[in-house]
Amino acid sequence: ATAHFRQRPCKGRINVPLQSQLRRYSNTILQSTPSDNAVSIQTTTPTPTEEPSFYSNQEQNHPLPLTTNIFGVIFDMDGTLTKPCIDFAGLRRRIYEIVDTDPNFANMSSSEEDETCPVDDDSDTSKGCVLELATKLSPRGQELAKIVFDDIEDKSRRDLEFAEGVKDLCNFLDEQGIRRAVLTRNVEASLENMHIKLEQTLGVNLRFDPAVARDTM
Repeated sequence: ATAHFRQRPCKGRINVPLQSQLRRYSNTILQSTPSDNAVSIQTTTPTPTEEPSFYSNQEQNHPLPLTTNIFGVIFDMDGTLTKPCIDFAGLRRRIYEIVDTDPNFANMSSSEEDETCPVDDDSDTSKGCVLELATKLSPRGQELAKIVFDDIEDKSRRDLEFAEGVKDLCNFLDEQGIRRAVLTRNVEASLENMHIKLEQTLGVNLRFDPAVARDTM
């Protein structure tokens, strides 16, 4: 998953995946030239004894771009802010089993089954996106699908662990006055759970705002 940067207007835009910017052992310096507002990039490789830090100043090798042109960062949740903890393969298997016996899908063509959404593993996706499929199930099928979603998501909330460096990154962005946001296919309950654990386990009191889930109204 990738976090996206919104930058203030300048002559050139730099859109670099967050994972490459946060690579712990590759430091990138972004310098703005006052005369023409152009941006130059210099890359250095730290020695093995160097300890990367979010708080290196401009005179040192800086592991993050300078934040002058950044308004905010929009994060995904699973696999970005948190370690992957949703059993996507099990989720698809159980939803597909419901689809196979649901009367609304008795005459579904193969072309209709090919509508897929992004996946996070190599499991079977032949019947398509489970979220889309669930909306097309019969009333009884939708009830059964909700039980499956609730079960998988309840377990993911219990198992939630933050990715390495999340606390430092949140503190860094907050101190720079850069807004943090989340856009996720999780539900609101999972977002709330993440915010509670963010404060309780990492001591980060400021929430991601806006935080948008698939059931956000």
